[in-house]
Amino acid sequence: MKETLAKVLSLLFGFPLIVFLMSYGIILSKMDLSKTIIMFVLLGIFELLIPLLVLIVLFKKNVITDMDVAKRSERVLPFLIITICFSVAVLLSRQFGNAFLFNYQLILFMTVLASFAITLFWKISLHTGITTVTIVFLTVFSGVYFLPVTGILPAIYWARFHLKRHTHSQLIAGVMVNVAITVLLLRFFGYVK
Repeated sequence: MKETLAKVLSLLFGFPLIVFLMSYGIILSKMDLSKTIIMFVLLGIFELLIPLLVLIVLFKKNVITDMDVAKRSERVLPFLIITICFSVAVLLSRQFGNAFLFNYQLILFMTVLASFAITLFWKISLHTGITTVTIVFLTVFSGVYFLPVTGILPAIYWARFHLKRHTHSQLIAGVMVNVAITVLLLRFFGYVK
């Protein structure tokens, strides 16, 4: 039962949170309908479709042993490709979006870039990182009534530790690195004081 719950939590708070983060940023940017549709398509391709297809292809070709990319030694190639995709998303949001969407995407890119750089030397939890960025964005842009959402962080922490995907230090680093980058850049862009 615990194993199943941990797997469900890992699944729910992994890739679906990336979908949420992308969608949330586009909606918050308050662009006209045509730009909104263009950004959903473009960002959907570079932040969702290509990364997912890369993982599937690498898994099918036995380059990675699982879709979680649990082995740090297998993470470099897929994370490099994902980092490149997120950098393209930043450029696309600058070209076709607006200033808010560009800043938002730049923050997401910087968190991805930091996780990629750390992965070259050490394994960091992307699940706790993505969850942390989601919580910070919800709290800053939609108000403190989203603070109860922070309850998902201990749940995903437990799930990833229970599944033996990460150590405590890797999970804590996922939180600390991503909260630091997100808050610092939100301050830099003037969204928080």
